Amino acid sequence: MPKKLSPDHLLALDNYAGLNETFYAAEPADYFSQRLHNLILVAGNSAGLDRLLEEGVTFRGMTVGGGTPQMADPADQANERAKAAKSAEHFVIAEAEVLAQHAGETLLRLYLAHEARPLCPWLDVSRLHSPAAFKELVRRRFGDESDPSDPAHHAAVARVFHLTDDRASLSPVPPPQVEWDRSVANIEGYLRHFAQQFLNRAALYNAAKHGLALRPTEMSMKFDDGSVLSADGPVIQYLQVRDDDGQPRWSEVTHWVRSDMQMALVFRACQLIETLWEVARIRYLPGQQGETFQLRLFSGATVDELVRSGLGSEGSGIVLEDMSMDLLYYRPVTDTESDPAEKTL
Repeated sequence: MPKKLSPDHLLALDNYAGLNETFYAAEPADYFSQRLHNLILVAGNSAGLDRLLEEGVTFRGMTVGGGTPQMADPADQANERAKAAKSAEHFVIAEAEVLAQHAGETLLRLYLAHEARPLCPWLDVSRLHSPAAFKELVRRRFGDESDPSDPAHHAAVARVFHLTDDRASLSPVPPPQVEWDRSVANIEGYLRHFAQQFLNRAALYNAAKHGLALRPTEMSMKFDDGSVLSADGPVIQYLQVRDDDGQPRWSEVTHWVRSDMQMALVFRACQLIETLWEVARIRYLPGQQGETFQLRLFSGATVDELVRSGLGSEGSGIVLEDMSMDLLYYRPVTDTESDPAEKTL
């Protein structure tokens, strides 16, 4: 049987100019910004949205809300408002985490597709459709064995987000070395945070994508009097397989969600995607190569400062993010016993 050829076999280079024009006509940052705005509206003004829906909203012949009869019983009205508020809270818990995962993974895919400056990044993004292959690529570039201060990494980041790794070549006045270095290190830090989120919480994101197999809710827990270890607030519960000793086991995971922090991370991801896109357009679209490049330095809060912000007194102690508990398993069957799982009722 003849070997199946790659779709890249004899692919003509003549495709690249047109593909680049089409690819960079998109606005990926706008998509995530719109989702972030929608999320903030629900989180910050769900009552206002409810009133808007009560009046009715129409799009191309489909109307949502409006014409709903008012409940005469104040108790029924209060129950409906409480139910709607709880529904909005659960949406915010889940969407903040899922949106941060989606925006972070998109940023990583776009960065890795542009890092080596290929002729057609759209093809590079599309080729990487294997989850395992992409995870390995992220692990090699941003995993524990990768040095965050490696000059080669910083040079690559500078080329993707600042157009060049030669600060002195920027005219008319190159940015100060301190500000340049801080910006590059800052971007590397955010990329690494999103990489760790992608690698460590893949099960949560998959649970959301495949069947919404998770539960947003509120939970409190503490160890003894809570002075050493405690956690309180919105959580997402989901299942994942843990394999620490070569024996895979199902585990129920409780992940505490900081919706405000995740929203801030999505905002930063949008900024980085937008900047990457602006640089890529200059690099890949001949018509824009004469445009003046507006350098954007990322000198704001580092990812560590953002993550630690808002923790108050807890910021100096133990911050609990995840708690897992293995599901119950039967003990191994001996030669003289039957497998309980095979018994019928």
